[in-house]
Amino acid sequence: EIIEEEKRAAIDKGHLEVWSALYDVLSVDEFSTLYHCLEHRRYHNEELIVSQGALQNSLFFINSGKVKLFFREEGSDVLVKTMVPGEVLGAGTFFDASVWTISAASLGSSEISSLQLKNLERWKEEYPALESKLSDFCSSFERIDQFFKKSNRDRRQFKRLKISGRISATLLNSEGQNSGVSTKGELSDISTGGVSFFVRISKKENARLLLGRGVRVVLPGSEVSGQAAGRQGVIMAVRGYHVMENEYSVHVKFDVNMHHHELQRVLQGSPEGARAGL
Repeated sequence: EIIEEEKRAAIDKGHLEVWSALYDVLSVDEFSTLYHCLEHRRYHNEELIVSQGALQNSLFFINSGKVKLFFREEGSDVLVKTMVPGEVLGAGTFFDASVWTISAASLGSSEISSLQLKNLERWKEEYPALESKLSDFCSSFERIDQFFKKSNRDRRQFKRLKISGRISATLLNSEGQNSGVSTKGELSDISTGGVSFFVRISKKENARLLLGRGVRVVLPGSEVSGQAAGRQGVIMAVRGYHVMENEYSVHVKFDVNMHHHELQRVLQGSPEGARAGL
């Protein structure tokens, strides 16, 4: 009894705050048991947590920082989702015994706790309900396959329009502030949900570093009261276009969809719009 009391007292207060929702569905003893089975680790920026296709029997609890989920498509990484503290990664492979269909990497520095599959067997006698409670908690998060379906719906919903002209893009830091890193590129296409453009990137490895980064773009015709108005979004994919010439296409999903009249104003400010007399 004294040992159990000491274990409960040893739980980090910050951990309790992040996982208060999980704490609410578990008994005190169950939460204490779960906590003391976890292995804690800090990941550096872009450090791989798990690779697509791996047989990884672990459940990952994000305590701080962000994690990006992505998959390989036609030689490029495509962002699925960015996860934040209080979310659990890997429930599908952990409870359903399947391989990882995506990869996960730390976006900036992060602290993550992992639970090994072998612990489920150890709990069955003393805490028989713990596994099902944990599984139910994890099911409250949207599954990866649902994100793929949603992504497909988004692609059908937002009609892409060809556009040319110049665009400026500024990377944002983890707090959403200007990082001081900016570039200019050539527009490719646009919709109310996002935009893609071409840029030159000196090294292939630098292209991957852009995935999941917040960005502020300034589009032609987006001036408001004489001032250039930017839109914020997330870089969802960076694809090689003319790799030998270090040219890549960058695909951005807007945080907030454009109104149709805003899209028309951008199109009017492009060379196509000028030629068409829009």
